[in-house]
Amino acid sequence: MSEADEAAPADKPKDEAATQFVGHGLITALAPKKHEVTLRHQPIPALGWPAMEMPFRLDPSVALDKWESGDRVMFHFEKHDGGYVITMLMPDRGGEQP
Repeated sequence: MSEADEAAPADKPKDEAATQFVGHGLITALAPKKHEVTLRHQPIPALGWPAMEMPFRLDPSVALDKWESGDRVMFHFEKHDGGYVITMLMPDRGGEQP
């Protein structure tokens, strides 16, 4: 068994553990104490999600200190522990308004 096999949780398929999704949205609220951000995002076709507003947990590597409510962002996220966690957050200078 390789190190990669050992690193993947036994209860999740390897492809699900590695799946990363991309979205575009508008920050509507920040919760630094919870390390969470609420986004009004565009549809996420890969998950069958319509446009909506929802909170996301943030990976510990994602800093909130440079973001404000009203910022347009592109974000990468993954499914973790029954929820979705943003792993990368960056300014979105193009695209449609969410």
